[in-house]
Amino acid sequence: MGKAGFFGILLGVAYLVLTGTSQAQIEITWDEYKLDVGTLFEQESAGDTVAVDLCSPGGPQIWDFTSQVTPIAIGFEVVKPESTPFAGEFPSANFVIQSFILDGETQWDYHQVTPTYSEFQGWGWQYPDTLFYKKFSPAERIPLPISYESSYHYEWGWSDTIEAGPPLILSYYSLRGYQAVDAYGTVKIPLREYEVLRLCSFDTCTTVLTSGGDTVSTVTTTYISYSWLSEGFGGVVGVVSFPDETNPNYTQAPDFNRLKSFSGIADGGPTSLHPCDFRLDQNYPNPFNPMTTIEYAVPNEGLVRLKIYNTAGQLVKTLVDELKVPGNYSAIWDGRNESGAQVASGVYLYKLTAGGSQIVRKMVILR
Repeated sequence: MGKAGFFGILLGVAYLVLTGTSQAQIEITWDEYKLDVGTLFEQESAGDTVAVDLCSPGGPQIWDFTSQVTPIAIGFEVVKPESTPFAGEFPSANFVIQSFILDGETQWDYHQVTPTYSEFQGWGWQYPDTLFYKKFSPAERIPLPISYESSYHYEWGWSDTIEAGPPLILSYYSLRGYQAVDAYGTVKIPLREYEVLRLCSFDTCTTVLTSGGDTVSTVTTTYISYSWLSEGFGGVVGVVSFPDETNPNYTQAPDFNRLKSFSGIADGGPTSLHPCDFRLDQNYPNPFNPMTTIEYAVPNEGLVRLKIYNTAGQLVKTLVDELKVPGNYSAIWDGRNESGAQVASGVYLYKLTAGGSQIVRKMVILR
């Protein structure tokens, strides 16, 4: 797995629940760090380089990450450690995140959270016919509690054996660097707005290959990465630089991910993304200008459509037209039509269709 892809996943799960606020003087304790078992969420990632506006350290800041195109989505669930196939390899893990990456592939990330630290211990994979895991030595450890302007150095890594011999080729991957909570404020994404802390990381990644006890090669690369972290929701946005970037305020990123959907205690919903009913909530705010949020739920997997119409029944905007798994979702409408033009003030209808069922509600735009 490449560095950009690795950190795209890592930023979303390794730093999984921190507290954010518009006030600088905050503190994150260990009982604020874990999500409840049964919480599900999705992250979406860009398939190509995207433009980013990182702003400067300090705060309060406002970051707008609503325009990036993110065609790749991965689902995550917080599960009980004992329900996973590698519980015996990570006996002290008390927080496990399960993800569904590709067809037939499942990944588990093992963490131990205590009053003084959160430790990412390693991960395991299950392919259709294969089970394997990687245990970090040393493990990645984040000191707790943590607050704005907290900072620390870190080092963690893992080793692999490549059976290309004899002799065997051994590889060791290490990541070390410096991390600091350097900014705070509000981040905007299509799902909603969040109060956040920004975690900045200056990462040095080293890969050492040995054969028969001799070093074959050593490759070292540096990255500057950021993660925007919100109370009860985890990593809302993650960005990683190009290799060997030296400007902390870079404007192009090859790896970008953000929160796409969330269902859990912190979101005011159930701790499972398996609702028992078909639901379309009243948008909020209503009336609105310029944006509004529409929340809905689907009980079965299938094609879901959420569309906006005017009172004459003409299609104004398609917000959702894709396959969805059972879950609670939300969509944002910015008051623009399919051509990107702002629509006039007035009453509009929004219709949710899935599995032969449909619900229609009204909303009002006031310019």
